[in-house]
Amino acid sequence: MGSLVLGIALQVEALGFPGLVPLFWHTLMVGWITQIIMGVSLWMFPGRNKVESFSNQKWAWLAYIFLESGLILRIISEPLVLVSVSSAWKVILIVSAFFQFFAVMSYVIEIWPRVISKDKLVRKKFKGK
Repeated sequence: MGSLVLGIALQVEALGFPGLVPLFWHTLMVGWITQIIMGVSLWMFPGRNKVESFSNQKWAWLAYIFLESGLILRIISEPLVLVSVSSAWKVILIVSAFFQFFAVMSYVIEIWPRVISKDKLVRKKFKGK
């Protein structure tokens, strides 16, 4: 929704709000496309036993929280970096990038055991006994 609003705002030249183009692409690619990829891959590779619920998948939740937090911080700080003299907005923009990096790392930690082949999983279980 955010990228749609930004895309419409880009077409209205009277607004003249700085930093809309990179913000539009970031909300589209990270806010929508990346979340679809992450969500579908977590659904396609369940890799969990039937007793465990989705609420116990802490790394997936952390990935979502970091991704959303980083996106919100970027939406707020990126335009303000261009119009404000305060360096605080630059720091917030850097924090948003770290949050998005942590989101990717959390996602990798969550998805990695799910994509392991069943053969390797069986061998791993027998080695542990």
